[in-house]
Amino acid sequence: MENKAPRNYLEGPVEILKNASLLAACGASYGAILTMAKLKPNLLKNSIQSGLNWGMFGIAFFSVRRSFLKDQHIGNESLKLKHSVTRDTDELFSSIFAGGITGGLLSGLIWGRARVFSGVIIYSGLCGLGQFGYTSIYRYRQQQILSHIPSEADDQDRPQFIPKYTFSQWLDRTIENLPDWSPVTKVSDEDYLKLLQSQRDKITLELGEAKAALMEVEQELEQYKKSQ
Repeated sequence: MENKAPRNYLEGPVEILKNASLLAACGASYGAILTMAKLKPNLLKNSIQSGLNWGMFGIAFFSVRRSFLKDQHIGNESLKLKHSVTRDTDELFSSIFAGGITGGLLSGLIWGRARVFSGVIIYSGLCGLGQFGYTSIYRYRQQQILSHIPSEADDQDRPQFIPKYTFSQWLDRTIENLPDWSPVTKVSDEDYLKLLQSQRDKITLELGEAKAALMEVEQELEQYKKSQ
């Protein structure tokens, strides 16, 4: 059977615009509330400006995210991986990188090149947390639905069972899907112990060298005092 992703998984242009419009509405509301809280003038102007900024981010974010999801889905097909197994990780991975790319570019355009790096870090983190929260709520809702399905229901009408992953399993799969150039890698307990021992030996050696240098300074100081 062909491993096809649901239509709402790989958003089309209409879905991207709908999501961006919703984000723009949230941005406009945020701008209005912030303006009223700070007792500033130009409520309508600030609200519209905030909505446009959020909407522009939404269009760029969901477009880049869709590109990442399509690439990952093609890769899953070549490896014969089921979409239901990789969906959570694919969405999280795509949201983090799409948020970082979009946030970095827009931060550079709005506030200058000096804010690009901070924009990448902040927006990738926010988008990753948002996606993780959305997925957790969605999975909880699905589990609640499954728990209320009558036992007499026809097996063909039952929704597919959604496995519940632990945080450790989710983290392992996320690390496995990171690209080769990512600084984050997974190491075994034995490798980690060797790394700690290597750092300990290095620190011990540096402390020995510092102690020897200190003793030389003390000897020179004593010789200087005797010569006076």
